[in-house]
Amino acid sequence: MSGWTLFDTHPTQGRTFQRSLDVYELGFLWDGLFNGTAVNLHHFELHLLNGSQDAHLFSDANIVRAWVSTKRRYPLSGATVQDSGTGFASEPHFVVRDHDLAVLCPREIVFGRVTCAEDAHRQVAAILDGLRPLSEELLVHLYVFRETDSERTNVLHLMVLMAHCITDGVVNRTLVRCLLDTLARGGGSEAAQSPLEERLAMAVPSMDHEPWYLRSLSPAIRGWRKAVRMLIFQLKMAKRQNGHTLPCRLTRLTPHVAGRTCLVSIAHPNRQLLTVVCTI
Repeated sequence: MSGWTLFDTHPTQGRTFQRSLDVYELGFLWDGLFNGTAVNLHHFELHLLNGSQDAHLFSDANIVRAWVSTKRRYPLSGATVQDSGTGFASEPHFVVRDHDLAVLCPREIVFGRVTCAEDAHRQVAAILDGLRPLSEELLVHLYVFRETDSERTNVLHLMVLMAHCITDGVVNRTLVRCLLDTLARGGGSEAAQSPLEERLAMAVPSMDHEPWYLRSLSPAIRGWRKAVRMLIFQLKMAKRQNGHTLPCRLTRLTPHVAGRTCLVSIAHPNRQLLTVVCTI
């Protein structure tokens, strides 16, 4: 396991593994804690095809089961961040416990109700613009809203909020796809999961993904390559001055003012949506 070490073994709570955060993960962690940003939120509106026959798929018990199963498959989603406890210069570590991956931890899932789809969109804005629900103790947060309209009891709004220090765009889609697939099985048979050590071995720092020939270079050559990269980057950015891709007003206070969330919703007719899905 690259970077992961067995930190503790408890007779009832199981094993505890930990590893240090790399420079990118630390940047996203501090950005989230100090600026309330560096989060990813996905909102899904789920519909039951067979109505009351599949109502058990949207039950609280099935949602909890699907989430716990997903955590076991992607252990970083159930991790916490803790200091090493070595004083002022303590180093944050990811901590993964066997016990936390096997149960629903406090505040991981919030169940609620909304009046309509528009109300669900307002909930998304409130989550992103309100107090940050994520913390070092909670890196993934699920919101489950059911509509109060009697004609839309087969509709479920699922919102998955994840800290950027453990996910990116590709990982988000992979984790959510696994969650929805497990939810749709309704407690049926699941594929066998590999041991925790093997799954943690895939959750390695991004720096470990550098090609081997770059890691074998001397510090001097690596420094020159970094300088050339920075020069190319600066020349590229110089061509993009005096403009911005999004309409906004930039001042000296802009980096210190929290952003406000704006949403763009696009709806497709069922026939057109089916065409898109089949094409993919």
